Amino acid sequence: MIGTKYDEVVTPYKTTFLTAGPGATVNNVTLQDGCGIDLSDHLSISVSQRAIGIVKNALDPKGFPTKSIPCAVQLPHHRRIVTRSALHR
Repeated sequence: MIGTKYDEVVTPYKTTFLTAGPGATVNNVTLQDGCGIDLSDHLSISVSQRAIGIVKNALDPKGFPTKSIPCAVQLPHHRRIVTRSALHR
C-alpha cells in the first residue's frame, strides 16, 4: 500500500496502511520516505513518477529494480498558498 504524508482526504495518512492477517504479508510505503521532494497529495499520487516506480518494482522487481525507482518533484494537485508565517511554524 502506498500512502502520502500530504493526503488531505485520508487523515491521518497512516490509516491508509494495511495490517497483515495470519500468513499474509503487507508492504506499506510512505511516498516521501527517501524522497522529500515528492509532495503528492491524494489526487496527484496517481501521476507521481515515484509511486509509479514503486508499483512497477512490486510487480516486476527484476525488470524494474529498487534502484530504478525515481525521486522527482511532484506538486500537489491542490496548490496551497504558503505564507511566510506558515514556513516558520
